[in-house]
Amino acid sequence: MDKTTGFCKGYGFALFENLEDAKACILGMAKVNLDAGFARESFNSRLKSLGDPNSTNLYVSNLPKTVDEAQMAEIFRDYQTMSVRILRDDQGVSRGVGFVRFATHEICDQVIAEFNDKAVIEGHAEIQVRYADTYAQKTLKEATTRIRNFYVNEQKRALATNGLPEKVPTGPKLQQGGAKRWAGPTVVAS
Repeated sequence: MDKTTGFCKGYGFALFENLEDAKACILGMAKVNLDAGFARESFNSRLKSLGDPNSTNLYVSNLPKTVDEAQMAEIFRDYQTMSVRILRDDQGVSRGVGFVRFATHEICDQVIAEFNDKAVIEGHAEIQVRYADTYAQKTLKEATTRIRNFYVNEQKRALATNGLPEKVPTGPKLQQGGAKRWAGPTVVAS
């Protein structure tokens, strides 16, 4: 339901007890010319599922470019830091981001609660602290960015030639459990 207009948006979600009931619903809706299929797992949900629940590595961003490893270690001195690293460009200048590895996952949770969105250096903006991405999370973000860039470039090309962008499939079809990662028997009708 659109909260502004009060009208139906034209789609909905249903969660079924089992796969057979979901398939029967999809087939039944198709018989009356309604489009239905399995819902895709949201990007954020998928990203979270690819995280490491035991990670002890935090990503710290929005650091002043003057902060070095010693200063960052000092910020987190009351927590058991195992290593600290600032990312730098080719000239050795800080990129304003870094990583801190702690002794335990529980300490990481405390550090996030204590420091995320907090100004830790007087006169500077709040830092951002979160768990560092796993390799699988980085891969998903890169693939999503590539797909998004492809469609943006297709739209630009189409506008430049007064044509329509080609529709290119971006992954496996999400019908009848055919996806590599199936989120469950949720049905979307439109």
